[in-house]
Amino acid sequence: AIVSAAVRSPDGQRLWVGDNNQFIANPNQVVIVSTTGALTNVGAVEINDPAAIRVSPFADVAVVASGFGNALFVVDRGGAGGAYRVAGQVTYSGGRPALPSAMASVDVGALRGHVWVAENVSIRHLQFTSAGGVTDLGSFTLAGEVDAIPGAIGVAP
Repeated sequence: AIVSAAVRSPDGQRLWVGDNNQFIANPNQVVIVSTTGALTNVGAVEINDPAAIRVSPFADVAVVASGFGNALFVVDRGGAGGAYRVAGQVTYSGGRPALPSAMASVDVGALRGHVWVAENVSIRHLQFTSAGGVTDLGSFTLAGEVDAIPGAIGVAP
């Protein structure tokens, strides 16, 4: 495995791990592990280059940034028998993501459920909804060229 991202769900019951190893039988996947009791694999979905993951504080839903895919995917439990599945991409406000990478989120307080995604020369703002969805609130472009590429992002409530 080549771990590209890992995040614990806000309720502490799941660990979401991105693996962007392209040289194994099941490449480019996000594995969901239960952390209640013994660690147990409870699901896996295939996503090209899962660069970052954030999990909703409202539902068993995550958004996964695909760096190589230039996309933000929603993963939920809408598969057969409640299995995890890629539900599709976020409905983008404005253009598609460009090299989405790092993510930061707020899990408490008034901004609970808000996520910011570092992209090539912009920051995208997403919001998890209480109904289990993800809304793109838009992005803002950073001024400049190479010096405007965010390599990391952090948010403090």
